[in-house]
Amino acid sequence: MSSFLLLSLLDGCNARQDAPSSLDTFGQKSSGTVTEFSAGQFVPGNFTLVNQSGKPESLFDGQAKVTVVSFLYTHCTDTCPFLAIKLQQLYQLLGPQNRLVRIVLVSTDPVRDTPAVLSAYTHELGMDGRWSFLTGSLAQIQPVWKAFKIVVAQSSAADEAETDKNAEALGLTMPVKTGPKPSDGLDPQALQLADQISKKFGGGYEVTHSTPFWIMGPDHSLRATLEADVTAQELKNEVEKILKAST
Repeated sequence: MSSFLLLSLLDGCNARQDAPSSLDTFGQKSSGTVTEFSAGQFVPGNFTLVNQSGKPESLFDGQAKVTVVSFLYTHCTDTCPFLAIKLQQLYQLLGPQNRLVRIVLVSTDPVRDTPAVLSAYTHELGMDGRWSFLTGSLAQIQPVWKAFKIVVAQSSAADEAETDKNAEALGLTMPVKTGPKPSDGLDPQALQLADQISKKFGGGYEVTHSTPFWIMGPDHSLRATLEADVTAQELKNEVEKILKAST
């Protein structure tokens, strides 16, 4: 892919915050950042990968009433730390309801995201035993991305530099993002933690990927997608809707 094309297609994790467009015809927008689905409309299936402890683990364990799924990678210095912190906050907000909810993160960079790295990342966020961060070989994890309609693309620092150079030569400027941001709803302490995570784990090549939160019901079907700019409270509200409907 040429660097000029990268200008329009790749811009860190932020490039694809929205839910996959192919799902939009099934969902009904309830707000600018939430798309809700009826039970059974979209069922991505179950997959077994490897968790942060190096043990095989399935996306769905059969016990949770609700499963919250997100896709990110540990070396990200852009959106991913904000996603991880919002899931951490969701866990805290749910309180006793946590026994009914499972939080699953799936790597978009399985080459670098080894179980040891995922374990360190999980520990940094104080989420040991509170979420499952899954990885695997590229052959194992690509079918998961495909099933969840997650787009993943890799670019190096050299690619980014050449993109900027080509854009400058053509008199173009990189677009300035306006409107909602993945950092929205995070207090200064959370933003400081995100910066700390980025500095400790970030670096190397960038991985551009879709960044919705997926909320799955007890039948493992998609019930809602939420964009990266939602707050943890909005995540909790959607989770509670599904919990209430499943009781």
